[in-house]
Amino acid sequence: MARARSAKGPMSSRHLSVQVDPRGYDESILAKACRTSILAAAQDFLSPPITNMGFKGIAKAGSLMRGWHDKLDRPVEAMSAVGTSMEEGGTGGGLFRTLWAQFLEEAHELTGVEAYDELAVEYRRIAKRWTDVANLLRDADDSSARRSLDEAAAIVAGLAAEERTAMARLEEASR
Repeated sequence: MARARSAKGPMSSRHLSVQVDPRGYDESILAKACRTSILAAAQDFLSPPITNMGFKGIAKAGSLMRGWHDKLDRPVEAMSAVGTSMEEGGTGGGLFRTLWAQFLEEAHELTGVEAYDELAVEYRRIAKRWTDVANLLRDADDSSARRSLDEAAAIVAGLAAEERTAMARLEEASR
């Protein structure tokens, strides 16, 4: 467990944890921590250290997707695996955006920041679009693979811009 908690890399926790006293907590402290955490997440997304993360990583993925069909040995199988990973695994997709939306709803209740509630609605819409991308990839067959990749890539390119805008709003609201 100690090795896992100290793992390095962009998706690691770096020993971060939260402990809540079983007797309760001071909501004013939690509200401030919530705003601070949302601000940090937004700043990380907007200013990623490498182009494979944040909105830059989304945009890069969208631009690279169009070439997958010609670069992969078995593109339909690979697309299906990517779609499943995107939606159900660790790359985010609709699953994680839905969780983010739920968190923003709870953050709104805790902090009273209206933008959190508004952006929860936006992230639910974004989550649906990510699910659409995953389904395009999972449902492709030999006759539709190129068309599905092109459509998925176009959606992903749009999502990069939409998420950048949403995170910029979260950054502003969290200051």
